[in-house]
Amino acid sequence: MVKPENRSIQINSNNPALYQSIAFTANNFTGSNIEWDFGDGIKKNGNRSISYSYSRKGQFKIIAKEIGSDRPEIKKMLAINRDIRQIEISPNRINVGDFANIKLKNSTVNTMDWKIGNETKRNVPPALRYQFIDPGNFEIISSIHGQSSIIKRITVYETRKIIIKMRYLFEGMNIEFGTMNFKGTALRWDFGDGVIKNGGNKIAHQYKRAGNYSVKVYGFNGKSKIPVLHRIRIISDNRKVTSVYKNSYAGAQAEFNAKGFIDNRVTWDFGDGTILTGSSSTKHTYKSPGSYTVKVVDMGGRGIKQIVKKIVVKRDTRKLSLPQKITAGVPVNLGLKGYLSGKYEWKFDDGSVDYGNSLVSKVFKRAGIVKVTLLDKLKNDPPFTKIIKIVPDKRSLVASVKAVLPKGKVVFTALEFLGKQIKWDFGDGTSKISSAKSISHTYSKQGKYRVIASDFGGKGKKLFQKEIIVSNILPGFKIETIEFKFNDGKYYKIAQKNQYKLGYKMRIKASGTGILTGKIIVDGMTLGLFEIFMNGNKIGYLKDNVKPKLPLLELGMHKLSFEFTNYKFSGQKPILRYFVTMGKSILLKTPKDNSILNASKATKFAWTTPYKHLDYEYSFSVIPFQFLNDNQIKWKKSETKNSFLLDFNKSKKMKYGYLIIRAKDRNDSVKTVSQIYFFRIK
Repeated sequence: MVKPENRSIQINSNNPALYQSIAFTANNFTGSNIEWDFGDGIKKNGNRSISYSYSRKGQFKIIAKEIGSDRPEIKKMLAINRDIRQIEISPNRINVGDFANIKLKNSTVNTMDWKIGNETKRNVPPALRYQFIDPGNFEIISSIHGQSSIIKRITVYETRKIIIKMRYLFEGMNIEFGTMNFKGTALRWDFGDGVIKNGGNKIAHQYKRAGNYSVKVYGFNGKSKIPVLHRIRIISDNRKVTSVYKNSYAGAQAEFNAKGFIDNRVTWDFGDGTILTGSSSTKHTYKSPGSYTVKVVDMGGRGIKQIVKKIVVKRDTRKLSLPQKITAGVPVNLGLKGYLSGKYEWKFDDGSVDYGNSLVSKVFKRAGIVKVTLLDKLKNDPPFTKIIKIVPDKRSLVASVKAVLPKGKVVFTALEFLGKQIKWDFGDGTSKISSAKSISHTYSKQGKYRVIASDFGGKGKKLFQKEIIVSNILPGFKIETIEFKFNDGKYYKIAQKNQYKLGYKMRIKASGTGILTGKIIVDGMTLGLFEIFMNGNKIGYLKDNVKPKLPLLELGMHKLSFEFTNYKFSGQKPILRYFVTMGKSILLKTPKDNSILNASKATKFAWTTPYKHLDYEYSFSVIPFQFLNDNQIKWKKSETKNSFLLDFNKSKKMKYGYLIIRAKDRNDSVKTVSQIYFFRIK
């Protein structure tokens, strides 16, 4: 009976790799002397367990055979497809000067060769500690006899720097250099000007000439091949301090310039205890005369070298001569005293500028406090300032009246004028220079006159003016009421021909003052001229000696009116009417004049008939006839020779009524009329 085959080859790794020690076991073999064929051309005799490593990748047939036995050999296939050896480096980031731990992992060798950059270390362990002294990209190679090499590439970063705290570097200056992130203090310095020194992290050096230089530092006692580089510029030292003005005065601002300084911020020591850091141009005021040394340090006081200037401060004898009182708007002369000869600019804080060597004329437009600054364009003296007070101009021209009648007197007063004399121009062609502050003048003709008063005997630039109106009617004049009627108070009269006894009068109530001029008009023709003086709200009358007599020659109706020639009256102007007749007038019998009539019923009006063969007409009005012209008087023919009936219900509601009756012949000529009758209606 043949027993089944139970022998096998056992491998202790599921996925073996190159150069990895692999354990092989011959299971259920009876003998202990085994011939092993690893399939890569290598055979070995050994016991049932053996270790072996492959130096190349591929598929291999493993054969185990018992030596001295006729039993068949046992086979097993093995695949070697990977290399798990690798170089491990820590830390992950390496800077110049750092030590790195380098190790070959997954390798069974005890010694090997390492190549790090251009340096080779032979027969050393697979783990070592190494310091990188130069920056760059490095290739690390591990070499093992009989095995392929392992390669890893790394970057060594440069973090080292050369530090110079000074911003600007001058020739001859003691320049301090420092370092940052250097490992160790043994350094070799190359300053780029031919000087090489061994030193530490801090070192000083002076450059004799201006120019551009490259400073190099080699670390690790100069063993590093790649230096740390820093380029610098050495500047020529032409710094100096100048004074803007030739002279310096106590109490006046001195002005200095730091020329050739690189930084705009410098430290000033004015020599009087005042120290400040500011720009390269500055101003300073010395309180006392004396000799002072001005010292300036560059770079905001961080520089080493001081630039020095000596100055002499004098007592300030300069003065500005001014009038005791300066008035706004009035020219004033400003003078200089204690100045050297030069060209001077006068600056005022109102924005105006004047020029003059010893005297300048100025007009200050507004009152208040004004600062005057005097600038010497030749730069001999520093600016000189003066605060002056400008008082308001209270001058004014006052007139006793704004308007005056012809030949009226006006008094003019010049208030608070400054000069000894005043020039007066009255606007009517007459002028006068007078020392009096008040003066009177009479205007003979009507018109508008501009009065001008000029201060300082007419030399003042500011003119003071007043307008005077000379007129028959002064401003503000207004007629309130006019009464124009016959002497007996009537507005209508019947007069006999050639009877020159028909008198009339005019009474005017007005506000203001004026001389009213006008003309008396009869039937549209001028009968004569008149003039009425109205003074200060008093009532004015048409005087008898200027009233023209009414003509009573032509028979019939006449209209008496007036017209102002220098005033426009906007109210109702009364019109007087009179009838010239040869015979009798019409007399109303009923109702009586000034009667009260009943508005609810018709009223019969009856009159006498002096002529039998005439026609009669009447006109009844609610408006007084003295305010109506001929076109507004409506005539109606009477129903009978001596009466008519008037029904008020057919008319508008009325309170008063006026009636006039006239008689006309067949030729339509008016022969006679009645008086105007007045009635009250209820």
